[in-house]
Amino acid sequence: MPPDFPGRHTVVADAAALLDALAVPFGTYVGVASCRAVPGARSVEALSVDLLCALGKTEALTEAAGTGIAAAERWLRAHELARLFVPGADGLGAEVWRGLCLLGDGIGFDVVFITAQPERWAAELAEIVHPGVDTVLAPDLDRLELLEPVGTQLPDVGFPALPAACAVLLEPEHAARAQAIYDECLVAAFDALGVDRLLERRDAEHAFRCALGRAPDLAAVALAMHAVRAAGILRGHHIGFEEHHGGVALDDLLTGDRVAQLGWLLSPEKAAAGVMAGMSGSWASVDIAEDGGRVDVAGVGHVVPAAARALMRAWAQTRSKPLQAPAGRPPRPPDSCAGVLRRTPPPARLIVDCQPIGCRSFRRIGDPPMGWNRPPSSHRRRGPARSPTPG
Repeated sequence: MPPDFPGRHTVVADAAALLDALAVPFGTYVGVASCRAVPGARSVEALSVDLLCALGKTEALTEAAGTGIAAAERWLRAHELARLFVPGADGLGAEVWRGLCLLGDGIGFDVVFITAQPERWAAELAEIVHPGVDTVLAPDLDRLELLEPVGTQLPDVGFPALPAACAVLLEPEHAARAQAIYDECLVAAFDALGVDRLLERRDAEHAFRCALGRAPDLAAVALAMHAVRAAGILRGHHIGFEEHHGGVALDDLLTGDRVAQLGWLLSPEKAAAGVMAGMSGSWASVDIAEDGGRVDVAGVGHVVPAAARALMRAWAQTRSKPLQAPAGRPPRPPDSCAGVLRRTPPPARLIVDCQPIGCRSFRRIGDPPMGWNRPPSSHRRRGPARSPTPG
C-alpha cells in the first residue's frame, strides 16, 4: 500500500437514516461536516466552494471573500474537523476520491464516502478506502439552539421577582418562554461560577457573559441579569449591576446568535474582528493562542468562548507572528454584511460587582430551592432517601 494512503477512509451505503441525520446545520455534531459535492467535479480544487458550504460558510462566494482550496483548508483546520461525509460520492471520479483522501490525511480528518455502490468502490479503491458500518454521530453539546424571544415586554420589577411576575402578568405562552430563557441563563451562570475560592468581579462578568450567550435578544437581558444574581446567591455571593460609563457594554458581548452569525463569514479577519469587538485593550498588538482559546490584546488577556475559538484559529493561521492590528476598534463588516453584526446598543454600560455573603454555611443558601429560583437540576443537593413514616 502506498505510504500516502493510510487506508483509514471509509465507504458506506447511502442509508436513508444516515442521510437524514446529516441534513442538519454544520456544528450539530462534534467535528462532523457533510459536503454535498456537485456531480462531475474533476479535482478537489473544484470542490472548494462545496467544502466551504459544508462548514456553514454562507457569505457571497466570491474571490474577494476568500474562496479557493487554500481558504477551504484553512477553515477545515480551524474547525478541527474529524470526519467529512460526502453524500452522492458516485458522482465523483476516482481521482477526486483520492484527492479528498489526501486532503484528509494532510489536515487530519477521515473521509466517509456515501454511495449506492459501496462494494464496487471498496474493491476499486481498496488502497484508500474500506467498507465501514460505524456511522454514530455525537451531538455537540456546546452548540445549543437559542430559545425563541419572549415576544412581549417584560414586567419592570426588581430582583428577585421577575420570573414570578412573568408567570403572573404575562400570557401563558410568553410566560413559558420567559421562564425557559431564565432557566437557560441560570444554568449557564451557575456553571460559570467557581466553587473552590472566593469570587471576584471578573468571575461575575464571565458568568454574565455566559448567561447572555443564552439570551436570544436584548429584550431578554433583564432575565439574564436576574439569573446571574440568583446563581451568585447559590454560590454564596452577592452579584450586583449598576449603570456606568465604563464596565461591560452589552452591544459588544458575544451572545449565542452573534457567534453563530460570525461563523458564516468566509473572511477570517472579519470573523475574528467580531469576536474581539468587546475586548479591552489599545489594539497595538494581538496575540492568539494556538488553540484559539485565549487572546492577548496589548498585554490584556481574554478568554474566547468555545463556540468562537475556530474563528480565532482561522485568523491565526493566516499569520506566522503576533498579529498587528490597526489602532482603535476593529472595523465592522462592509455594508454587504451589515446585517450580520447588527444589534441595537443599550443606552448605557453595566458595571458588575461581586461580594461574598457573610454567613457560615453559604453553600446551603437556596437549599431547598427558593420559590423565585430554579437551580439547575443536575446541581441540586440531593439528600439521602428517607424511609416512609409508619402510618
